[in-house]
Amino acid sequence: MSIRLRVALVFTLVLAVAVALGSWLLISQLSAHLQTALDSTVKAQLAPYRSARSVSQTRGFGVPDNTVAQVISPSGRVLVNRAEETTGPILNPAQLKRARSGLTATVGDEQFRFYAARVGRTSAIAIVGVSTEGQVSTPLSNQITALVIGGALFVLLGGLGAYWLAASALSPVERMRRQVASLSATDAAVGVEVPRTKDELAALAGTMNDLLARLHEALARQRGFVADASHELRTPLAVLGAELELAGGQAEAGRSWLRRSPAPRTRSPGSPSSRTTCSSSPAATKAGSRLASLRQTCGRYLRAAPSGPPPGRRRPESAA
Repeated sequence: MSIRLRVALVFTLVLAVAVALGSWLLISQLSAHLQTALDSTVKAQLAPYRSARSVSQTRGFGVPDNTVAQVISPSGRVLVNRAEETTGPILNPAQLKRARSGLTATVGDEQFRFYAARVGRTSAIAIVGVSTEGQVSTPLSNQITALVIGGALFVLLGGLGAYWLAASALSPVERMRRQVASLSATDAAVGVEVPRTKDELAALAGTMNDLLARLHEALARQRGFVADASHELRTPLAVLGAELELAGGQAEAGRSWLRRSPAPRTRSPGSPSSRTTCSSSPAATKAGSRLASLRQTCGRYLRAAPSGPPPGRRRPESAA
Protein backbone atom coordinates (compact mmCIF):
# COMPACT_ATOMS: atom_id res chain seq x y z
CA MET A 1 0.00 0.00 0.00
CA SER A 2 1.42 3.37 -1.03
CA ILE A 3 2.07 6.20 1.40
CA ARG A 4 -0.48 8.47 -0.24
CA LEU A 5 -3.19 5.83 0.14
CA ARG A 6 -2.29 5.22 3.79
CA VAL A 7 -2.36 8.96 4.48
CA ALA A 8 -5.75 9.29 2.77
CA LEU A 9 -7.21 6.35 4.71
CA VAL A 10 -5.95 7.63 8.06
CA PHE A 11 -7.23 11.13 7.34
CA THR A 12 -10.59 9.76 6.21
CA LEU A 13 -10.90 7.66 9.37
CA VAL A 14 -10.04 10.59 11.64
CA LEU A 15 -12.41 12.85 9.72
CA ALA A 16 -15.22 10.27 9.98
CA VAL A 17 -14.73 10.00 13.75
CA ALA A 18 -14.72 13.80 14.08
CA VAL A 19 -17.87 14.13 11.95
CA ALA A 20 -19.63 11.40 13.95
CA LEU A 21 -18.69 13.03 17.25
CA GLY A 22 -19.77 16.45 16.03
CA SER A 23 -23.05 15.06 14.72
CA TRP A 24 -23.74 13.35 18.04
CA LEU A 25 -23.13 16.58 19.94
CA LEU A 26 -25.34 18.49 17.51
CA ILE A 27 -28.18 15.99 17.78
CA SER A 28 -27.91 16.01 21.57
CA GLN A 29 -28.08 19.78 21.73
CA LEU A 30 -30.90 19.91 19.22
CA SER A 31 -32.88 17.24 21.09
CA ALA A 32 -32.48 19.12 24.36
CA HIS A 33 -33.56 22.37 22.72
CA LEU A 34 -36.59 20.77 21.09
CA GLN A 35 -37.53 19.10 24.38
CA THR A 36 -37.36 22.44 26.17
CA ALA A 37 -39.50 24.05 23.50
CA LEU A 38 -42.01 21.19 23.77
CA ASP A 39 -42.17 21.58 27.57
CA SER A 40 -42.88 25.27 27.14
CA THR A 41 -45.69 24.45 24.72
CA VAL A 42 -47.26 21.93 27.10
CA LYS A 43 -47.04 24.34 30.04
CA ALA A 44 -48.64 27.05 27.94
CA GLN A 45 -51.52 24.67 27.11
CA LEU A 46 -51.86 23.81 30.82
CA ALA A 47 -51.89 27.44 32.05
CA PRO A 48 -55.66 28.07 31.40
CA TYR A 49 -56.56 25.01 33.48
CA ARG A 50 -54.46 26.25 36.38
CA SER A 51 -56.18 29.60 36.36
CA ALA A 52 -59.72 28.21 35.92
CA ARG A 53 -62.12 28.88 38.79
CA SER A 54 -64.04 25.63 38.49
CA VAL A 55 -64.10 22.36 36.58
CA SER A 56 -67.16 23.44 34.60
CA GLN A 57 -65.20 26.34 33.20
CA THR A 58 -62.63 23.95 31.71
CA ARG A 59 -65.30 22.28 29.59
CA GLY A 60 -65.18 25.20 27.24
CA PHE A 61 -61.45 24.99 26.68
CA GLY A 62 -60.43 23.76 23.27
CA VAL A 63 -57.21 21.92 22.39
CA PRO A 64 -55.05 22.27 19.29
CA ASP A 65 -54.17 19.42 16.97
CA ASN A 66 -51.83 16.73 18.33
CA THR A 67 -52.87 17.66 21.87
CA VAL A 68 -54.88 15.74 24.47
CA ALA A 69 -56.35 17.03 27.75
CA GLN A 70 -58.32 15.55 30.64
CA VAL A 71 -59.64 16.71 33.97
CA ILE A 72 -59.98 13.95 36.52
CA SER A 73 -61.18 13.84 40.09
CA PRO A 74 -58.92 12.72 42.97
CA SER A 75 -60.61 9.33 42.77
CA GLY A 76 -59.61 8.91 39.11
CA ARG A 77 -62.98 9.62 37.47
CA VAL A 78 -62.75 11.53 34.18
CA LEU A 79 -64.57 14.85 34.48
CA VAL A 80 -63.52 16.45 31.17
CA ASN A 81 -62.10 14.44 28.27
CA ARG A 82 -60.34 15.97 25.29
CA ALA A 83 -58.58 12.71 24.30
CA GLU A 84 -60.12 10.71 21.50
CA GLU A 85 -57.77 7.77 22.00
CA THR A 86 -59.35 6.66 25.30
CA THR A 87 -62.39 7.19 27.44
CA GLY A 88 -60.69 6.42 30.73
CA PRO A 89 -57.77 8.19 32.42
CA ILE A 90 -54.86 8.54 30.04
CA LEU A 91 -52.37 8.21 32.91
CA ASN A 92 -52.30 5.80 35.80
CA PRO A 93 -51.72 7.09 39.36
CA ALA A 94 -47.95 6.52 39.21
CA GLN A 95 -47.65 8.32 35.88
CA LEU A 96 -49.92 11.09 37.13
CA LYS A 97 -47.61 11.71 40.05
CA ARG A 98 -44.57 12.00 37.77
CA ALA A 99 -46.45 14.15 35.26
CA ARG A 100 -46.41 17.07 37.72
CA SER A 101 -42.72 17.56 36.77
CA GLY A 102 -43.02 16.36 33.18
CA LEU A 103 -43.56 12.89 31.70
CA THR A 104 -43.17 11.32 28.27
CA ALA A 105 -45.63 8.47 27.68
CA THR A 106 -47.28 6.64 24.82
CA VAL A 107 -51.00 6.85 24.23
CA GLY A 108 -52.20 4.48 21.55
CA ASP A 109 -49.49 4.49 18.87
CA GLU A 110 -48.31 8.02 19.53
CA GLN A 111 -45.88 9.50 22.05
CA PHE A 112 -46.88 12.53 24.13
CA ARG A 113 -45.24 14.90 26.56
CA PHE A 114 -47.49 15.36 29.63
CA TYR A 115 -47.77 17.87 32.44
CA ALA A 116 -50.36 17.80 35.27
CA ALA A 117 -51.59 20.47 37.72
CA ARG A 118 -54.59 21.29 39.91
CA VAL A 119 -57.50 23.09 38.35
CA GLY A 120 -57.59 26.44 40.15
CA ARG A 121 -58.38 25.91 43.81
CA THR A 122 -60.32 22.69 43.26
CA SER A 123 -59.12 19.20 43.99
CA ALA A 124 -59.50 18.16 40.35
CA ILE A 125 -56.36 17.56 38.33
CA ALA A 126 -55.86 18.75 34.74
CA ILE A 127 -53.61 16.69 32.41
CA VAL A 128 -52.35 18.16 29.13
CA GLY A 129 -50.19 16.27 26.61
CA VAL A 130 -48.67 17.38 23.31
CA SER A 131 -47.48 14.91 20.67
CA THR A 132 -43.70 14.73 20.30
CA GLU A 133 -43.86 13.73 16.65
CA GLY A 134 -44.37 17.14 15.15
CA GLN A 135 -42.06 19.07 17.50
CA VAL A 136 -39.30 16.59 18.41
CA SER A 137 -39.31 13.28 16.52
CA THR A 138 -39.78 14.57 12.99
CA PRO A 139 -37.23 17.44 13.23
CA LEU A 140 -34.69 15.11 14.83
CA SER A 141 -35.23 12.45 12.18
CA ASN A 142 -34.82 14.98 9.37
CA GLN A 143 -31.72 16.39 10.99
CA ILE A 144 -30.14 12.95 11.46
CA THR A 145 -30.83 12.06 7.82
CA ALA A 146 -29.26 15.31 6.65
CA LEU A 147 -26.22 14.77 8.87
CA VAL A 148 -25.69 11.21 7.66
CA ILE A 149 -25.87 12.14 3.98
CA GLY A 150 -23.93 15.37 4.37
CA GLY A 151 -21.37 13.78 6.69
CA ALA A 152 -20.77 10.88 4.30
CA LEU A 153 -20.24 13.26 1.38
CA PHE A 154 -17.99 15.45 3.50
CA VAL A 155 -15.87 12.49 4.60
CA LEU A 156 -15.64 11.21 1.01
CA LEU A 157 -14.57 14.59 -0.32
CA GLY A 158 -12.12 14.93 2.57
CA GLY A 159 -10.57 11.53 1.76
CA LEU A 160 -10.23 12.41 -1.93
CA GLY A 161 -8.72 15.76 -0.98
CA ALA A 162 -6.27 14.07 1.38
CA TYR A 163 -5.22 11.63 -1.36
CA TRP A 164 -4.70 14.46 -3.84
CA LEU A 165 -2.76 16.48 -1.28
CA ALA A 166 -0.54 13.51 -0.39
CA ALA A 167 0.06 12.78 -4.07
CA SER A 168 1.03 16.40 -4.69
CA ALA A 169 3.35 16.44 -1.67
CA LEU A 170 5.06 13.19 -2.71
CA SER A 171 5.33 13.96 -6.43
CA PRO A 172 8.89 15.42 -6.02
CA VAL A 173 9.94 12.16 -4.34
CA GLU A 174 8.59 10.14 -7.26
CA ARG A 175 10.34 12.47 -9.71
CA MET A 176 13.66 12.04 -7.86
CA ARG A 177 13.17 8.27 -7.87
CA ARG A 178 12.72 8.24 -11.66
CA GLN A 179 15.76 10.44 -12.14
CA VAL A 180 17.93 8.21 -9.95
CA ALA A 181 16.64 5.10 -11.73
CA SER A 182 17.63 6.57 -15.11
CA LEU A 183 21.23 7.26 -14.04
CA SER A 184 24.03 5.01 -15.29
CA ALA A 185 27.73 4.62 -14.54
CA THR A 186 28.69 6.38 -17.79
CA ASP A 187 26.66 9.57 -17.21
CA ALA A 188 28.82 12.67 -16.96
CA ALA A 189 26.22 14.68 -15.03
CA VAL A 190 25.31 12.93 -11.80
CA GLY A 191 22.45 14.24 -9.65
CA VAL A 192 18.74 14.96 -9.38
CA GLU A 193 16.78 18.17 -9.71
CA VAL A 194 16.57 20.07 -6.43
CA PRO A 195 13.09 21.62 -5.81
CA ARG A 196 12.90 25.35 -5.17
CA THR A 197 10.66 24.92 -2.15
CA LYS A 198 13.58 24.98 0.35
CA ASP A 199 11.89 22.37 2.51
CA GLU A 200 12.66 18.81 3.61
CA LEU A 201 12.38 17.50 0.04
CA ALA A 202 14.94 20.02 -1.17
CA ALA A 203 17.29 18.96 1.63
CA LEU A 204 16.77 15.31 0.65
CA ALA A 205 17.59 16.07 -2.99
CA GLY A 206 20.77 17.93 -1.97
CA THR A 207 21.90 15.06 0.25
CA MET A 208 21.22 12.57 -2.55
CA ASN A 209 23.26 14.66 -4.98
CA ASP A 210 26.19 14.71 -2.55
CA LEU A 211 26.01 10.93 -2.19
CA LEU A 212 25.87 10.40 -5.96
CA ALA A 213 28.81 12.75 -6.46
CA ARG A 214 30.90 10.80 -3.95
CA LEU A 215 29.98 7.51 -5.60
CA HIS A 216 30.85 8.91 -9.04
CA GLU A 217 34.19 10.15 -7.75
CA ALA A 218 34.97 6.76 -6.18
CA LEU A 219 34.09 5.01 -9.45
CA ALA A 220 36.37 7.38 -11.38
CA ARG A 221 39.23 6.67 -8.97
CA GLN A 222 38.67 2.94 -9.35
CA ARG A 223 38.74 3.19 -13.14
CA GLY A 224 41.93 5.25 -13.01
CA PHE A 225 43.57 2.72 -10.70
CA VAL A 226 42.65 -0.17 -12.99
CA ALA A 227 43.96 1.69 -16.04
CA ASP A 228 47.25 2.56 -14.30
CA ALA A 229 47.71 -0.99 -13.02
CA SER A 230 47.00 -2.44 -16.47
CA HIS A 231 49.48 -0.09 -18.11
CA GLU A 232 52.18 -0.70 -15.51
CA LEU A 233 51.68 -4.45 -15.86
CA ARG A 234 51.65 -4.35 -19.65
CA THR A 235 55.02 -2.58 -19.98
CA PRO A 236 57.23 -5.22 -18.21
CA LEU A 237 55.24 -8.02 -19.80
CA ALA A 238 55.92 -6.58 -23.22
CA VAL A 239 59.63 -6.33 -22.48
CA LEU A 240 59.68 -9.87 -21.11
CA GLY A 241 57.79 -11.11 -24.15
CA ALA A 242 60.32 -9.51 -26.46
CA GLU A 243 63.18 -11.09 -24.53
CA LEU A 244 61.47 -14.46 -24.65
CA GLU A 245 60.95 -14.11 -28.39
CA LEU A 246 64.65 -13.32 -28.76
CA ALA A 247 65.66 -16.23 -26.55
CA GLY A 248 63.31 -18.54 -28.41
CA GLY A 249 64.78 -17.46 -31.70
CA GLN A 250 68.30 -18.16 -30.45
CA ALA A 251 67.25 -21.61 -29.21
CA GLU A 252 65.64 -22.38 -32.56
CA ALA A 253 68.81 -21.24 -34.31
CA GLY A 254 70.88 -23.51 -32.05
CA ARG A 255 68.73 -26.50 -32.88
CA SER A 256 68.95 -25.74 -36.58
CA TRP A 257 72.70 -25.52 -36.34
CA LEU A 258 72.84 -28.84 -34.53
CA ARG A 259 70.72 -30.44 -37.24
CA ARG A 260 72.99 -29.05 -39.97
CA SER A 261 76.20 -30.08 -38.20
CA PRO A 262 78.07 -33.16 -39.60
CA ALA A 263 78.08 -36.36 -37.65
CA PRO A 264 80.75 -36.37 -34.95
CA ARG A 265 83.79 -38.55 -35.24
CA THR A 266 84.03 -41.73 -33.30
CA ARG A 267 85.84 -41.19 -30.11
CA SER A 268 86.25 -43.08 -26.99
CA PRO A 269 83.31 -43.10 -24.63
CA GLY A 270 85.21 -41.21 -21.96
CA SER A 271 86.36 -38.31 -24.12
CA PRO A 272 84.99 -34.74 -23.32
CA SER A 273 83.89 -34.04 -26.89
CA SER A 274 81.64 -37.07 -26.98
CA ARG A 275 79.88 -36.09 -23.80
CA THR A 276 79.34 -32.51 -24.95
CA THR A 277 77.92 -33.49 -28.31
CA CYS A 278 75.57 -36.05 -26.92
CA SER A 279 74.15 -33.81 -24.23
CA SER A 280 73.68 -30.59 -26.23
CA SER A 281 70.58 -31.57 -28.18
CA PRO A 282 68.31 -32.68 -25.24
CA ALA A 283 69.23 -29.59 -23.17
CA ALA A 284 68.34 -27.26 -26.01
CA THR A 285 65.05 -29.04 -26.57
CA LYS A 286 64.11 -28.77 -22.89
CA ALA A 287 65.01 -25.03 -22.77
CA GLY A 288 62.96 -24.40 -25.89
CA SER A 289 59.90 -26.07 -24.37
CA ARG A 290 60.13 -23.95 -21.22
CA LEU A 291 60.51 -20.78 -23.26
CA ALA A 292 57.47 -21.69 -25.37
CA SER A 293 55.35 -22.29 -22.29
CA LEU A 294 56.43 -18.99 -20.73
CA ARG A 295 55.79 -17.19 -24.00
CA GLN A 296 52.20 -18.53 -24.14
CA THR A 297 51.55 -17.39 -20.54
CA CYS A 298 52.84 -13.88 -21.26
CA GLY A 299 50.79 -13.78 -24.44
CA ARG A 300 47.58 -14.50 -22.50
CA TYR A 301 48.36 -11.64 -20.08
CA LEU A 302 49.12 -9.31 -22.95
CA ARG A 303 45.85 -10.13 -24.71
CA ALA A 304 43.84 -9.64 -21.47
CA ALA A 305 45.43 -6.28 -20.57
CA PRO A 306 43.87 -3.14 -22.17
CA SER A 307 45.77 -1.74 -25.12
CA GLY A 308 47.52 1.59 -24.77
CA PRO A 309 48.36 3.73 -21.77
CA PRO A 310 45.66 5.35 -19.58
CA PRO A 311 44.20 8.70 -20.74
CA GLY A 312 46.56 11.64 -20.31
CA ARG A 313 49.77 9.53 -20.12
CA ARG A 314 52.30 9.04 -22.92
CA ARG A 315 53.44 5.58 -23.97
CA PRO A 316 56.90 4.75 -22.59
CA GLU A 317 59.69 4.34 -25.14
CA SER A 318 60.45 0.77 -23.94
CA ALA A 319 56.86 -0.34 -24.68
CA ALA A 320 57.00 1.09 -28.20
